[in-house]
Amino acid sequence: MWIRWFLARLNHRGLGRAGLFKWMSFGTLIANVSAACVMAALSTVKEAVNTKDCDTIVIGTQLGLLGCLSTVSTFAAEFNAMKESNHPWRSYVYAIIAMCALFVLVILIYYVPVWATGYDTST
Repeated sequence: MWIRWFLARLNHRGLGRAGLFKWMSFGTLIANVSAACVMAALSTVKEAVNTKDCDTIVIGTQLGLLGCLSTVSTFAAEFNAMKESNHPWRSYVYAIIAMCALFVLVILIYYVPVWATGYDTST
């Protein structure tokens, strides 16, 4: 909760001194992307270690800490607010940036090590 609160302060501040892209919710974007990246990394660890204790710790961390850090409801609320603003195209730009960043990073973090080392992901 504290991490999410801290990151929420980054929303609508923009980038740099000029405050570029103030309409972008960077705090929520950072929270969601970082949580997904850590979830992917923990899933890779879970595949590599493959013990019951590791599974318990990884799943607890993913569902507890990282599930709270990344929330679909905040993303959906911000998307809707942007869509109902004077510039509805911004909502789609925000969604595309978030989904593309998540997709690329999760593929790199999870699947590249899995493919490189040959973990069996069918179990």
